[in-house]
Amino acid sequence: MVFIPDTGKRQIAGMFWQNSLRRLEPGLEAEMILDSQPGKVFTGKLISVLPAMREGEVQANGTLVSATTLARHGFAVGIIELDEDLDDYGLPMGVQGQAVVLNHEGDLLHTSIVRRVLLRMMAWLKYVWPMK
Repeated sequence: MVFIPDTGKRQIAGMFWQNSLRRLEPGLEAEMILDSQPGKVFTGKLISVLPAMREGEVQANGTLVSATTLARHGFAVGIIELDEDLDDYGLPMGVQGQAVVLNHEGDLLHTSIVRRVLLRMMAWLKYVWPMK
């Protein structure tokens, strides 16, 4: 069963590598592209990072966690709130895409600029080939 709230602004859950946790802070600028909207870059803010990861979950159904699940690396989940309302695009819940959180403080190698350029390149490539 899936519960879908019908009030409030839609939020996006992004999966980030664990080594990114050092630089993920609420309030940072975020950008996102969606597979269903090629060429469009959505802007927003990171509003929170969830305090638990998949490895910290316990299944309530009584079955054991398989070894293949334990072998996969977990991701931290960050919640992004977009500046633009996705309801204007008629998109259903669960659409997929890519997101970056930009932390300009201490960005000695200017990776934030590179991430912005790569994200825009990927957005335009989705016109030709919807890649993952």
